[in-house]
Amino acid sequence: MKLNLWIVANCLHALEPVISVPRDAPAVLIGARTIYVPRCAYVYQKKSDVFVDAGKEGGYLIFENMNFREVLEMVQFTFDFYSGWEDKLSEAAEKMDYKQIIDQSWSVFKNPMMLLDAGNNLMAMSAQYRDDEVNEDWKYMARHKRSSLEVQQFLIENGAPYDYYMNDKSRIFHLKTPWINGKELSVAIFYQYVQYGRLNIVEKDRELNPGDLLMADHLVGYLAEILGRTSNQNQLSDSFASVYMKLLTKERVSGEELEYWKKTSGWLRKKKYRVVVCQNDAKAVDRNRRRSVENLIRSCFGDNGGIVLIKDKISFLLIDQSEKEVADKWKRLLDFSERFHLKVGVSLVVRDISRLYCYYDQGVKALEWGKTKGRTDVRGGG
Repeated sequence: MKLNLWIVANCLHALEPVISVPRDAPAVLIGARTIYVPRCAYVYQKKSDVFVDAGKEGGYLIFENMNFREVLEMVQFTFDFYSGWEDKLSEAAEKMDYKQIIDQSWSVFKNPMMLLDAGNNLMAMSAQYRDDEVNEDWKYMARHKRSSLEVQQFLIENGAPYDYYMNDKSRIFHLKTPWINGKELSVAIFYQYVQYGRLNIVEKDRELNPGDLLMADHLVGYLAEILGRTSNQNQLSDSFASVYMKLLTKERVSGEELEYWKKTSGWLRKKKYRVVVCQNDAKAVDRNRRRSVENLIRSCFGDNGGIVLIKDKISFLLIDQSEKEVADKWKRLLDFSERFHLKVGVSLVVRDISRLYCYYDQGVKALEWGKTKGRTDVRGGG
């Protein structure tokens, strides 16, 4: 693979080279030579220092008071190292193993890494760090396997001007919160224009720089393929949402479709179901913010038959399984509505699944009634 001197310097970080490289230096280098050769780093000695030169556009590194032959071998090793890393990425991608990709990439970034799905649930994180060794967000992730609502709210509100939630190119953000106080590289992972996750790299053991941005974008190419293909192979959630949408909009659903949906979504007569309808309270809602909130709702409530979007309203099923679970879900739903400025309407308990559209209408009417009364959430009886 092609490198620039930022990437070389990151690999040889322990040698503490002096870095004089443009931030936008192109990644065009394919090797190192002791004479000038196009697209190769030129390694030479000047007094007691060894220079690694990539020309005017590529900049140079200085290894002070070091042996010429040792530096040359180390720089040549760098190209072999990244070539080997790419081979490992390809092997992991063939096995659809995103955890292996994160494991194999720590030696490239030498900083804490975490992979999240589109709903900010933890998929993988660097095993080199203890729960309490990075920051509060890392600790919460390690223990709860998802991002906290406080962090998500902060990033949605404060990251919007910087396109945080929809950036498909790596960027380094300086975040000042009690949970993440420092720099973090972050990039959204898209596959065929659909977001499937996010890669975060926290600055801890080595300063993040433009070389990390290039390598993260390269890494995301492999992760996007895995996450996208995995999702396409598992159409269960899509089929949930498709049948749920038909039921809400009074479209015809075959008996076979309905029975399959009930079976796969765990629909049971003894459970109580309600239709929830959410709408953003703001008059003009940023598209990226809306999509981020949809992903969060899908993450927390989308396991009971699907999440669907009808015009500007989001709908899903809420299941009453026990008094404690009901209380927990209502608390979470209220928390969502307050943090993300949502209006929420909830139907009466569903008595007839074939008339689910009637309960959707109840949820919409409850939501509209709540607006007129200035209330955030309205729940029906039953």
